Amino acid sequence: MKKSLAPLLFLSAAVLVLASPPAAAGLLESMPAGSDVYLAFDPGAVGMERFLEALASSPVVRDGDMEQLRGILGFDPMDWASWTGALALDPEGEIGLQIDAGEFDVTFVALYLPSSDPSAVDRFFHDVFDEADGFHGILELRRSGDHTVVLIAEDPEGAAAFDPSGPSLGDDPEFEALAGGDTDGNRLGAVYADLSTVTAGEDLRSVLITASTDEERLLLGLSARAVDPDIARLTAMLSPSPGNASFGVPGGTDGTLRLCVDMAALDSLLGESGITAEYDAEAASLGLMPAGDLLGLFSGETLLTLSASGGGYATILQIGLEDPDGAEDLLRFVKTLMDGTGGGSITGFDLAGTSCYRIDAPILPWSGTIEYGIFGGTLVLAAGCSLRDPSGSEEYGDWIADRGIGLEPDAAALLTATPGVLRWTLGNESALLRGLSGPAGSLDIVAASLEAEGDLLSLRASLVPTDGDPARLVNRILTVLAGILFR
Repeated sequence: MKKSLAPLLFLSAAVLVLASPPAAAGLLESMPAGSDVYLAFDPGAVGMERFLEALASSPVVRDGDMEQLRGILGFDPMDWASWTGALALDPEGEIGLQIDAGEFDVTFVALYLPSSDPSAVDRFFHDVFDEADGFHGILELRRSGDHTVVLIAEDPEGAAAFDPSGPSLGDDPEFEALAGGDTDGNRLGAVYADLSTVTAGEDLRSVLITASTDEERLLLGLSARAVDPDIARLTAMLSPSPGNASFGVPGGTDGTLRLCVDMAALDSLLGESGITAEYDAEAASLGLMPAGDLLGLFSGETLLTLSASGGGYATILQIGLEDPDGAEDLLRFVKTLMDGTGGGSITGFDLAGTSCYRIDAPILPWSGTIEYGIFGGTLVLAAGCSLRDPSGSEEYGDWIADRGIGLEPDAAALLTATPGVLRWTLGNESALLRGLSGPAGSLDIVAASLEAEGDLLSLRASLVPTDGDPARLVNRILTVLAGILFR
């Protein structure tokens, strides 16, 4: 029985992967507050009809026990029109799920269906549960606005815990705090979880997963409140980029990672952890500057670029400087120190009038030598390629704008990656990467940003399809994940 219901369960699991808040005062916000997990999605926006058509030819359906499931339902489970007909669903309505776990076990599950015909819903679910072995709980139907609510509980006490007359989730302060980063566009659905009563609540208080599409991209989001003090200390270092550093992006770049760190917060964290004291003791014996002075050389802004073309990997790291002269003195001192100890692995050279250095011993598997020098107010390191002045490259802000990723360019952390970088990261044998390659529904670029304000974390992702059809990309991702999860 479990195997035959796998595709049905996947429809719910898929929405957990791709979700985003519906419009204001939508179904999610209208559900009663106080439960542990909430889900709402728009089948039309998700493209449920196209998704089921694609899923019908996947291994999860071909190799599954579809005949048994078809016998239980009385129709083809891969035909969305049959679902809407059997349940009398409004094709423009949202579907929702509310789970109350109680203190130790699930108290109730409430399924919200946009159906104006409770008798059709009642008939459908009683027929299905009559075929399900071992179900001895409570099955009731309620009305909530334009929705018929299918309430499933183990006992009458659990059913009584469902109270739609109380405050709604949209008025819950914790939900409102996380929903402040709602994405724009065509909303697909949303998942909100209160983790305070489960083990995960030791690290995170609550989580909101979001997604939407616009004319060009699929936008995903995850907002969370951290309660672990270690997480809070780390996120306190993240700072919105002031945009002071003059970073350039070389031609042929496949991936970038820009990070902005609050150097004062980093100094404090290193001091609290004891790292500063250990470093200062060792630095004093070598004649190096103390940790506070060393950190004071840097602005906190960095940019890493990667090119994965031609069968090799070229990496350039640009580090913003507060004190370029002090940083230049440090580079010269380190070379002199290495020469005096007989290390001899650092050699100097001149590049267009700029003193630069080369480490001849490979440090990274693909790097060969590493070259570095200071250009203007930026320390530049090159691995797997020749050092160059970044001022001759496209300005980072312009490069990001040209990619059309739809994310805030001044986020504390911003990552971009093309399929070339994904192949390098995930490997050519990655089932997910293979599934998203091809003429339709494939990826052109992926981007992600991370921001933090107090104990609130906000992660946003943008997936830009090569064919300009984000809806097709949504269907393809769901189909690929189905094949991976149920193969």
